[in-house]
Amino acid sequence: MVITLGELAARLNGKIAGDSNKKISGVASIQEAKKNDISFLFDARYQKFLDSSDAGALLLSEEFSDSFSPSIVVKNSDKAYVELLSIFADEKSISNSIHKSAIIGENCDISESISIAGNVVIGDNVVIGDNTIIEPNVTIGNDVTIGNDCYFSPSSVIYERVKIGNRVRVHAGAIIGSDGFGFRNIKGTIRKVYHLGDVQIGDDVEIGANTTIDRGTVGSTIIENGCKLDNLIQIAHNVHLGKNCMLAAQVGIAGSTKLGHSVIMGGKSGIAGHLEIGNQVMIATKAGVTHSFSSNLILSGFPAREHTASKRIEAIISRLPKIITDLRGMRHQIEKLEEEMHA
Repeated sequence: MVITLGELAARLNGKIAGDSNKKISGVASIQEAKKNDISFLFDARYQKFLDSSDAGALLLSEEFSDSFSPSIVVKNSDKAYVELLSIFADEKSISNSIHKSAIIGENCDISESISIAGNVVIGDNVVIGDNTIIEPNVTIGNDVTIGNDCYFSPSSVIYERVKIGNRVRVHAGAIIGSDGFGFRNIKGTIRKVYHLGDVQIGDDVEIGANTTIDRGTVGSTIIENGCKLDNLIQIAHNVHLGKNCMLAAQVGIAGSTKLGHSVIMGGKSGIAGHLEIGNQVMIATKAGVTHSFSSNLILSGFPAREHTASKRIEAIISRLPKIITDLRGMRHQIEKLEEEMHA
């Protein structure tokens, strides 16, 4: 697309400095931008690249308002940055068509305003709302319900009886509704525990590539509105994520654990099963949560503790070699004094 700087400024609620008719056709980093690109500067660490940048224009926070021309200066740089990228995003358009190679089961209620690509397989009794896009090789099981404005990337799999809300985006290879890791050792024989529950996904949820969400053993695995899940995440059976949780890559949550709203989990962190985590808890990278916690905490370490306590423990551990050396020295001195007293 091509848009003038003036048009961009209007959409970003920013103030123009320089030529408002400057044509912009893309977005790039300040180091890589070309003459038809707009770049951005919100962090002083990148100011050193200004003199060598070929950017046609810059989006600036107010602290850098006099740094470059032409430019758009904004008060809320985070909001403007998100909006800028959304303007230039290559969103898929609705083709209102079903590819001839797609297989659709019986008794389905599928909107006419939908795009279904090649080799898609849809089971029986499936409901799909308006403006949903289904890319090649997606599989959707029986009795699935999908809302409006959803997007399913290639090779994602939706098992039977899953319920998905509106404006949900599922990336390639994600699997929703598979059985959980349920087995019992019965007199030396490992028996499978069949999972009869379902998965319920709220509105405005994003699920990353190769992420897996298991169905409930009985009852539901629930992902509430606004949750954002990165790639390679494992959500076990009967987990409940509250609204607006954000989980980074390689997070794992064991079965029947419940998170409150707005919980943030760093990469490779994990939570054991049957726990409750309160609202607005932040869990640091690689932290391992082994018991329940209340709201408004920052957790780190293994086993996870409140961050201040965890840092104190780490500080003590780092001093252990010196502490041990000192103790050995003290013991040697005590032994020497005891020998002198006995003598």
